[in-house]
Amino acid sequence: MKNYKIILLLFIAAVFILTGFKEIKITKIPAADKWTGTVTQLVTSKTKGRIVANSILGENISKWDKFFAFHIDANFVNSRGTVIRADTINNWELDSMATGPRGIPPYIVDERTIRSYCNGKDIFGLDVQFSEDKKTYSINFFTSDCKGLRSSEEKNTVTGNSSDTSPSDMDGLILTIPPFPGHPVGNDPNILSGKYDEIIAAPNDPGGGDIITRITWNLKKSK
Repeated sequence: MKNYKIILLLFIAAVFILTGFKEIKITKIPAADKWTGTVTQLVTSKTKGRIVANSILGENISKWDKFFAFHIDANFVNSRGTVIRADTINNWELDSMATGPRGIPPYIVDERTIRSYCNGKDIFGLDVQFSEDKKTYSINFFTSDCKGLRSSEEKNTVTGNSSDTSPSDMDGLILTIPPFPGHPVGNDPNILSGKYDEIIAAPNDPGGGDIITRITWNLKKSK
C-alpha cells in the first residue's frame, strides 16, 4: 500500500513537470491620481436702492441695503485636505407708507434688519474628473456643514418693536469647479490651474444687483 502511494505521488509530480504550470495573470487596478494645492471660491452680492411712489396721501418710500458673502477655502495634500466655509448675510429694509392727510404721524414706518453668519471646517477628499478625450476636467469636493446664528429685528411705528435669534445652520454642499463643461487641460496635464468668473443678475432685486462668483484653483499632481 505504501508503494502505491509513492507511485501516485511520483505520477502527479511528473504530470506537473511535463505540462508545466499555468501562468496566472494579475491585472493591477491603476491608483487614482493624487493632487496637492488650493481651491478658493467667493460668491458675493451687494445692492442698495430707493423707490419713491407718489399717492394721493403722499409719498411711499422703500429703501434697502443688502449684502451676502459665501466663502470656501480648501487646501489639499495628496487629494485630501481641509475645507473651510464661512457664510455671511446682512439685510436692511425700510418701508415708509402714507396713511392719511399730512398730520401726526403722517406715515407708518417699518424697518427690518437681518444678520446671519455660519462657519464650518472639515476634512474631505478631492476628485478630479477628466473628459473621455482628456481635453477638459472638473474638480469635485464636499464642503462642511455650516453652524451659526441668525438675528432679526423689526421696528414698526404701529405694531412696535420685536427681535429674534435662532440657529443659522446650513448643510454641507458638493462643489463642481468649474461648472459644466469643465476647464480646458493646459500644456501640462500634471498641473491644473485656472480662474472662473461669473456675474449674473440677482433674481427679484428691484435695485438691479448682481451675484458675483470668483473661483481660483492651483493643483499639481503628486509624485
